Amino acid sequence: MNLNIDEKLIHSAMEFVNPKTSPTDLIHELIATFIRLSAGKNLAALGGKSPKMKNIPR
Repeated sequence: MNLNIDEKLIHSAMEFVNPKTSPTDLIHELIATFIRLSAGKNLAALGGKSPKMKNIPR
């Protein structure tokens, strides 16, 4: 897979990370963070409800 990313955008992001971090590692971390945030938003959108969930005895 090839990605075309604006060099200015990469350089701006690199200002916020450890100077030893490679651009490739930065992109991996950005994608992982995006996935975590998206999963959290999807979970929050459920509002603590799961209509198909079986009743759990307590």
